[in-house]
Amino acid sequence: MIDAWHRDRGWAKIGYNFVVLDDRRAQWWRDGEVQQGRALGKIGAHCLGLNERSVGVCVVGHGDRRPWTYPQRVSVVYLCARLCKRYSIPVEHVLGHREVSALADKGIIHAKHRPDTRCPGMLIHMDGARQQIAKVIESRCA
Repeated sequence: MIDAWHRDRGWAKIGYNFVVLDDRRAQWWRDGEVQQGRALGKIGAHCLGLNERSVGVCVVGHGDRRPWTYPQRVSVVYLCARLCKRYSIPVEHVLGHREVSALADKGIIHAKHRPDTRCPGMLIHMDGARQQIAKVIESRCA
């Protein structure tokens, strides 16, 4: 579904490297399932200005209307912990789309790349997610 939407926009294929499903589809039992998107070795199309140096994770849903489901949270935390370990990414570099604006404010990315989105949504607390990711890394379960 996302792949077709991105291809309709003229992209080569899905822009995200991973997609975490929710429970609002006919196949509700797939809640929290992580699906592979664009290969990790390919430059993504998920965050203009950072695509060539980031991994894109899409969590299905609308975080302004409803927080992630429990299975989504677990999947996102463990996925991000594994990615942080594999690529030596500091946990504080795990960002929601809306947090990328701060990078433009600091001059890390060009202001023209400032996202116009509030993703993952105001009901998603990225500080809490980063704390959970750090705990998984520290526990060596990633």
